Amino acid sequence: MKRHLRTLLLLASLTAGGCTDMGSDVEIQTPLPSVLGIHPDSAAAGDTVTISGANFGPSQGSSGVTFPPGVTASVILSWSNDTIVVVVPAGATSGSISVSVGSRTSNGIQFISAAPPDTLVHFQTGVLPILLNNCAIPSCHSGSNPTSQFNASTYAGVRKGGATFGANVVIPFDSTNSQIMHMIRSSNNLIGLRMPQGGPYAATGLPDSLIVRIGAWIHQGALNN
Repeated sequence: MKRHLRTLLLLASLTAGGCTDMGSDVEIQTPLPSVLGIHPDSAAAGDTVTISGANFGPSQGSSGVTFPPGVTASVILSWSNDTIVVVVPAGATSGSISVSVGSRTSNGIQFISAAPPDTLVHFQTGVLPILLNNCAIPSCHSGSNPTSQFNASTYAGVRKGGATFGANVVIPFDSTNSQIMHMIRSSNNLIGLRMPQGGPYAATGLPDSLIVRIGAWIHQGALNN
């Protein structure tokens, strides 16, 4: 009986004095962001690249993308939990790209800085052959009734642009907003299909070297040369 009374008195004392050990707060960690790929993996400053992965969050907020050697991208075109479309910032070099979400940083993925060539890229010898072999092919962007009214077989046709994008297909000095770059880089575009849909690179997409060449031509003013 005495033991039971002492137990009751002890419980009453604890209740009256308040419980001082309610446990510590448990920090809820958000999933670590993970970068799985970047396309293309080589691009020049001002070009658009697409980063794929997981746990980026539904919107950018205070999150960001860091290019080597520690340059934060200032232009994010779109941000979702698994895809980021970003413009390569000035000063970016070859190295590892990472994504930061809050205080957590993803793994890095290799990026190659491909500065536009110092020599002028000519439309007739550098760009038109790419278009003729991959875009301006039968039943596609050529002939009297080309797909989307976009004739890629001539300079005039390329600059006219067609029914979908108009003159925004190629915007001189601005490869970031030139829609042809969005179309050949990935399927993350208005059509939802990566171009070209025919030719030797229909299954894989144009090689990065050819994409960078077209981008360089646009950077240099998209001249009829």
